[in-house]
Amino acid sequence: MWFANQRDEGPKHPEFFSPLPLRALTLVLTVIENNIDEHITGIRTDVPFTANEYRKVYEAHINALELYAAGTDKYQLMDKILRRLASVGRVFHSGAQPLTTVTAPVFTDKTFEDAMQEYEDGEFDDEGMA
Repeated sequence: MWFANQRDEGPKHPEFFSPLPLRALTLVLTVIENNIDEHITGIRTDVPFTANEYRKVYEAHINALELYAAGTDKYQLMDKILRRLASVGRVFHSGAQPLTTVTAPVFTDKTFEDAMQEYEDGEFDDEGMA
């Protein structure tokens, strides 16, 4: 719903959706539970999606995701998942351009090599002054 097309909230407001907020993922998981509840008998029956009805489900999901994030913090897995969800939503589902752009380096290899050669030749003192 946030990445249905290029005019949706996700592509228009990357400051809020890149990476996808953990609470947004939690909301999606809670909605999925509501959908499962609606189809539990094999025939769809309306199950209202209200804060009162699904608060505990939401809280259970947020607790599980926070535990997962803490347990995998060394590898930043939750951050990678949230960034990937935002990227796939933005580019694949909405058709918007990726946020990342390739930038040219400020210094060329030659510039860096020349500066290092000047330093090695003693053209600079210890404070980097000529």
